Amino acid sequence: MYLTQQRSTTSDSGHDTLTSTRSNATSGGGRSKQHKRPPNSGSALLTDAENIHLYSILGPERVSLAAGVAQLLQGCGQAWKKVHVGVAMLVKDYERRHYAIYMLDVYGGGQQWAQAL
Repeated sequence: MYLTQQRSTTSDSGHDTLTSTRSNATSGGGRSKQHKRPPNSGSALLTDAENIHLYSILGPERVSLAAGVAQLLQGCGQAWKKVHVGVAMLVKDYERRHYAIYMLDVYGGGQQWAQAL
């Protein structure tokens, strides 16, 4: 709320009067508290069609903040075992209200792995 003061002179008494009025801070139609969602951010290594396909897999309630081609490896004794190859994405999930890392398969069209942060 803003407090505005206005000085006016009355013609009857000749005295200055100070009036205070309160107004909302959201003038001009008001502004919603809901923040604008950022646009999806894909990988430069993928085509536009592949990035759009990944956004459709995520759905409207999840936004990709960063993405890149990656391999998911698992430690197996003294060696590494390749578990998945796909696109790793840092995702903000508005429905669940959290951030997560997702590993998606571009061509298979599904989620291979996820880790909530």
